[in-house]
Amino acid sequence: MDTNMQPSADVMIRAIKRSILEVNTTGCDVVETLDHATAFVSARRPRVYDANFAGDVRLEGGTSAEQVWQEVTAFFAAHDSRCRVWHARDPVFPPDLAELLTARGGQRQTQVVLRLRDYRAPSKLRDDLQIVNARAVRSEYREFRFLQNSAKYGREVGEDLADFGLDALDEPRLDMMVARIPSIDSSVVAAAGLVALGEIGVLWDVETRDDMKRKGIMTTLLDRIMELARRSRFLHVLLDTPHDNEAAIALYESLGFETVGSFDHFFMPD
Repeated sequence: MDTNMQPSADVMIRAIKRSILEVNTTGCDVVETLDHATAFVSARRPRVYDANFAGDVRLEGGTSAEQVWQEVTAFFAAHDSRCRVWHARDPVFPPDLAELLTARGGQRQTQVVLRLRDYRAPSKLRDDLQIVNARAVRSEYREFRFLQNSAKYGREVGEDLADFGLDALDEPRLDMMVARIPSIDSSVVAAAGLVALGEIGVLWDVETRDDMKRKGIMTTLLDRIMELARRSRFLHVLLDTPHDNEAAIALYESLGFETVGSFDHFFMPD
């Protein structure tokens, strides 16, 4: 990994946005390019935000925010769904569209983008973990995602999100790794992935089981992910996380990541 030749913040933000589109496509039933956005739709999973969203949203050629709103919402309605998330094509969300989405109940989410500068391996790693590719333990990985998400969103959405996570494993550029503690049982206690985008690797879907946090599990898993990044000869490793997730940001900074930029997207809740 070349940690000295840093691409621009815009390039890194666009790489993060691209990873979202590339991986989430696997869980969508319809992907269609519109005039001012790309629509990703899964009517069978209407409450899964990452399966019902607009990507590459843009205002151009004198198009108004209202026109883009009408174009996107009409397409989703025609497919018995609704647009749950709006992702702009450019690093800066179009101000007029941001104002319109806010007025219609949208919630702005700011993500910070971090780049690995100099990896600092943890001083202590757990030696009791079994770390394997999620494709090798699909049922255990699905159960992990179900339990994590059903606790937050209810059983029905938890089931959909678990299946959505399995669909992502069909994306060949994603290596999703999971950690287990064989001395306890075969259940997955943490997961983290790496998406290959040419010379850039993007960390993906980093999560630890609630009762296993702050036990050194994720730092050990991320060390394995960094080993994978080195073997893949990525020039850069990136990730994004909510700007207010202070615990996650502190963890990443302790491993040698630094904040290089941020971007916004909008959620449209029920």
